[in-house]
Amino acid sequence: MSKFTFSFNDNQVVITDAKNNAEPLALLEKLDTLESLRAIGTEQNAMVKASVGALSLLADMLCDDRFSFYKGATPINEKIPKEFNAALREKISEYLKPAFIADKIAKGAKPATAENQWQVFAGGLNTGSFSNAKTWAAKFFCQLGKTPALDNGKLLPLRAIIKMLENAKLPSEAGEGIAGKLIKIASDLESRTEKTELGDYASAIAALKSMLATFEGLHRESLEALTLAIGNPDIPTMAQSAIAKASEIPSVESLEAQYLNGQLSDTDYALKMLTFHNVQIEFEPAPM
Repeated sequence: MSKFTFSFNDNQVVITDAKNNAEPLALLEKLDTLESLRAIGTEQNAMVKASVGALSLLADMLCDDRFSFYKGATPINEKIPKEFNAALREKISEYLKPAFIADKIAKGAKPATAENQWQVFAGGLNTGSFSNAKTWAAKFFCQLGKTPALDNGKLLPLRAIIKMLENAKLPSEAGEGIAGKLIKIASDLESRTEKTELGDYASAIAALKSMLATFEGLHRESLEALTLAIGNPDIPTMAQSAIAKASEIPSVESLEAQYLNGQLSDTDYALKMLTFHNVQIEFEPAPM
C-alpha cells in the first residue's frame, strides 16, 4: 500500500498520508536562467528563491538528450549511476558558465575577472540548496523518469519530490510483505553452503520468472499512477483545513534559510528536518 497519495490543481499539490493527514504545498513559478543564477548566488539572503532557481535550472538541463538513457532506468532502491552524475556535472558547466560569464561581462567585468567569478560560483554549487536539489532531482529523474517541471510550466517543490521518491520505495526496505520475504530468500541464497537445500532448479526458475513479472507489472502500474497524477493538474485538492494544520510546521525552505544564515548548526538543522519532515539530509559534493 502506498504511503502517500498526491492530488494537484494549477497552484498546489496536496500530499495525503495513510491516516488522511493532508499537507498542501504551493507549486513554484519557474525562473529563467539568469534569474536562477542570481538567486543561487545570493542564497544566504533569499533561500526560497535559491531553491526555486536550482530546480528551474535542473528541470531545463535534464531535458538534454544525453540523459535519455538514464531516464527512469535506475531501480528505486539503487544508487544513481556514477556515469549519470559525471554527465550532469559536465552539463552544469556547459549550460551555466556561458550565461554566467556573459552576464558579468555585460555588467562591465573583464573576461579574466568574469572567469574568476565563475570559478567561485561553480565551487559554491557543491554545497547548499543547489547541491541538495541536484541530489533529489537526479533521483527523481533516474528512478521515476521525471523532471521537477510539470506540464503547466510550474515546478514541484523539493518537499513533494522527496515524498514521491519515498512513496515509490519498495516495501522490502522495511521488511514488509512478500517483497521482504524475497529479500530474505535472496540473502540466504547468496550465503548458501553445500548443505543448503535448494530444491528443484526448474521449478524455482519458473516461480522466479512469474514473481518477477508480477512485481515488474505492479511497479510499472504504481509509476504510471504517479505519472497520471503529476501530469493532471485538474485532480481536486484536499480541504482548506489541511492548510491551517500544515502551517504549524516550519517549512523545509524556512529551516534551510535558518541553516544557511547560521541560525542553526549542522546537527540542529539535520535534527529538525528529520523531526518535522522525516527528511534525511543528503549532500553529495562532487568537483565541477
